[in-house]
Amino acid sequence: MPEDDDEVGGEDSVTYRDSRVNFQEVPVDHPAADIRNSASGGHQTPDSGQGVSELEERLRLCQKLEQELRKKEKQLQSKEEKLKIREKTIQDKQEDLAKAQAYIVKLEGKIVDLENSLKISRMTQPPTTATPLYTTSHPHIN
Repeated sequence: MPEDDDEVGGEDSVTYRDSRVNFQEVPVDHPAADIRNSASGGHQTPDSGQGVSELEERLRLCQKLEQELRKKEKQLQSKEEKLKIREKTIQDKQEDLAKAQAYIVKLEGKIVDLENSLKISRMTQPPTTATPLYTTSHPHIN
């Protein structure tokens, strides 16, 4: 049965098989080529520690970027939700305004109809003479 980490490759490259990672081909002269040796306590070249720290640094950078991306996504979702609420409020207000304007037009129409009715009723009625609203029996009043 093969180990979790197997080294396979030719003279100019080394491929590592790791249970956590698929095959990865690394040139022999690359600092990461000695990662297996340094991890297993084997022979370490001066460049191998630098390769591991460089990979760890890149991993931390990727994790930090992922965190920032998630944070920005949450901020964006929050802004989108606020915009949806704002758009809904604006739409509701526009509908209310349209209803109010329609009601105003209806009332203005009624005013015009009432004014026309008043003009017609004034034209059809004969002029009236001034008659007192009430009469008294006193001779000096009236």
